[in-house]
Amino acid sequence: MTRTRRTPHRAGVRGPGGHGGGCIGSVFREGRFDDARAFSDRLLDRTEEVGLREQVRLDILRNQLAIIDGDRTTAVLNMERIAKQAQESSNVELSAEVWRALAEALTTAGGVGAA
Repeated sequence: MTRTRRTPHRAGVRGPGGHGGGCIGSVFREGRFDDARAFSDRLLDRTEEVGLREQVRLDILRNQLAIIDGDRTTAVLNMERIAKQAQESSNVELSAEVWRALAEALTTAGGVGAA
């Protein structure tokens, strides 16, 4: 069995509540927008400590939050660009993740503030 070794700088990145980078999107899905913003802001100046995939997830999260905040046009264009770049680099899984996140954000934004 091959073991994957995590680099020390990436091992220290934790999401809200001590979660790892794989939970970046979960704070958004749970509707914890303030926690998601705080987490994103904490990592804004620490991009060298975050791997490429986690950077993309943070970009996704930031754009999801922008959609919730009403800046849909710019955020949608950003997410479309990210998804297309992932597709062009043959990262179909990441591209699909971006499209899902975009749909999720638009759906959530439609329900925010609705009675």
